[in-house]
Order: sequence, then structure tokens, then C-alpha cells
Amino acid sequence: MSKKLVFCLALLTMGLWVLGCMPPPFYGTAKIEPGFHWDAGVAGGGGKVLSYREEWVEGLGGGVSTELRYGFNKYVQWHTRVGVDTYIGGPPVVPRIGIGIQTALPLEVVTPAFRLEAAGIWPVTITPALLLGVGRLGIGRNETATLGFRLHYWLGEYIYLSAGELFVTIHLMPRWSVFVSGAKGVDSQWITLGVGYKIK
Repeated sequence: MSKKLVFCLALLTMGLWVLGCMPPPFYGTAKIEPGFHWDAGVAGGGGKVLSYREEWVEGLGGGVSTELRYGFNKYVQWHTRVGVDTYIGGPPVVPRIGIGIQTALPLEVVTPAFRLEAAGIWPVTITPALLLGVGRLGIGRNETATLGFRLHYWLGEYIYLSAGELFVTIHLMPRWSVFVSGAKGVDSQWITLGVGYKIK
């Protein structure tokens, strides 16, 4: 992939960033693969949110998302996410777009990594994540599972920790992955289940 194309994608991502919201599920790996890669997936989930009336409101939702990423080498990677969500009893369509970077330390059996993503316009959401890739599949993927922990910060008039999240991505086959997560915050609780496909 040419440097000019990478630069153009980065500019396009920053232009689309104003439409963003929370980041979608993670279908990738802790291990960074050099070059251009593309994942897509569908997810659904449920939970409850504390309303402005101080009442817990339960809800269900679902969405589709895709992620484009470019590994400069096996240590550093740039990515952009684009997704659309819908909620029962809530907004019919919610666009979700984010940009970020990932660094990794490839070891023999495990791969620790750090991922940082920004999404949204107001409030802006900053999501740092710790990843740990484990195992070997031997048929195209170098990880059988990717464990993760991430924090969701809202940046408005002040910095607000909205939720903490634990997740695991199971790489069933070279191209198929299953994402499961549980998150909890002061004013929200939710679980998510998703299925992803590695297009490239």
C-alpha cells in the first residue's frame, strides 16, 4: 500500500471523525501484521442506562462495523473504524467513527499490546485498551484468542470515566472471529456479542 494512499485515508478519517460515537467491537488481534488489512462484523447487545430522571432504563441494540488498518511494521499500526448502530426504543441510526493507533511487542507465544482510540465530536470519547494475544492457530492466524481491557473516557467540559470493559475475541478460523464483552459504569451496564470477518 503506497504512502500517499495511507495519507489520504488518514485525512478522510479525520474528516469523518465529526460523525463519531463510541467505538464498535474489536475483531482484530494484538499482534500487528504489516500492510493493509480490513475487518467487518455485526454485533448485538443489551443492558441498562441511568436516565436523566435517575431511573434505570433497559434496552437492546445492534449494529454493523468495519475497520481499516495499516501496519507500518510489527510494532506500530494505524486504524480507522466506521459503524452504524440502531437501538430499540432509541435512535434509529447512530453513526460511529473513530481513529487510533496500536503498538505491540511480539513474543514467542503471547503478544502484549496497547491500543488508543478517539471517537465522536461532543463529547469526544478516548478509549485506551490493553490487549494480550495468546496461542497459535497455525492456519493463517497467529492468535487463538485476544484478551482485552479498555476504559471509555468522555472529554467534554471535564474528563469523565464512563465505563470499564473486559472483552475477549476468539479467532475460530483464519477469517472468522467472535467478540464477547461486558462493561460497567456509574450510569451504564451492557454486554455485547459480535461476529467478525477478515476481508483482507
